[in-house]
Amino acid sequence: MAERLYIVDGHGYIFRAHYGLMNASRGERREVRLSTSEGMPTGALYVFSRMLMRLEEDTAPKRMVVVFDDKSGKQTFRAEMYPAYKATRKAPPEELQVQMEYFARIVEGLGWPVVTVAGVEADDVIATLVKKARDKDWEVVIYSADKDIMQMVGDGVSMIDALHQKTYTRDEVIKKMGVPPEKIPDFLALVGDTSDNIPSIRGVGDKTAANLLEQYGTLEA
Repeated sequence: MAERLYIVDGHGYIFRAHYGLMNASRGERREVRLSTSEGMPTGALYVFSRMLMRLEEDTAPKRMVVVFDDKSGKQTFRAEMYPAYKATRKAPPEELQVQMEYFARIVEGLGWPVVTVAGVEADDVIATLVKKARDKDWEVVIYSADKDIMQMVGDGVSMIDALHQKTYTRDEVIKKMGVPPEKIPDFLALVGDTSDNIPSIRGVGDKTAANLLEQYGTLEA
């Protein structure tokens, strides 16, 4: 059996933990608030911990790594190329911000390595880990719901959206996005990405973009 590397999109899990708790609170028609005796919110930390422990129980991973975005303040190469990149993103709510410094400590406490690279986004770190693992013929399972990461799915690489209990293989990515994984960068360049503040090509929607890429192959064609 081939070696298998499990990669967790750390910040994806953080926001899932925070907003999942909020959604649970609304669904139960009561406010769910967890905090220390001093009043510091701990709800996201609790849910994040439970999510990781559940993952460990379900997979019993031999090789696992959790990747976080760099928060050193060093500018990424994308922001240098395009200053408006992610410029419209709002800061996390204050109750989540005060918990941020503890998530990596939880991962380390569970005995898993944490990877953060100054000036490099987590997506790029994950892509590098995928490449290195595949060079060794390891299988890779990525835990994330980020559509950008879908471009890494392929031979020996799958992505799991644990919240929706959905596993993405190449065929599943095509069903969801309308294009194969390797064409997702060109697809997003055409349709834009509001979450990253990337504008679309005027008049080009998902279907048009998929048709153009099916006809011409790439943006450079």
